[in-house]
Amino acid sequence: MSDSQAQEIYEYLQSELKKSDLEDLHDVAYNYASQEITYTNEIFLDKYITRLIRLFGIYQKENVRKINFRINENVDIQNGKDFQGFEVELTDNERRLNQIQTINFYDIPDFTKLEQGIIELQKVIRRNRDRGMDNGISF
Repeated sequence: MSDSQAQEIYEYLQSELKKSDLEDLHDVAYNYASQEITYTNEIFLDKYITRLIRLFGIYQKENVRKINFRINENVDIQNGKDFQGFEVELTDNERRLNQIQTINFYDIPDFTKLEQGIIELQKVIRRNRDRGMDNGISF
């Protein structure tokens, strides 16, 4: 894959995340991928996609639902209402790196289709790289 192709894919993913109101996920994945010097845009893109996939796993509605269910099963909430969600405060380093204070897990949409698309994209990129297809990408 050429650097310009990797850049084009990265910019497309970034715009799709912004359209989906997932700019925070982009910011965290971008900051993670930028921590180390990468010599090609393809390496940066691979790190960026890897972090996005991990973040989707954290954000998945089903995961949040399971956590809420376990809390409701095991914690006596004083107002008698069910536990609905939670917020994670980031460490000082994470705040500086990601420029956000917290991650909200109250009302999380289902990202399964988007996550699966990104996973498939990464597989294609890696398969082409492993085959030595440096000058182009074929889907």
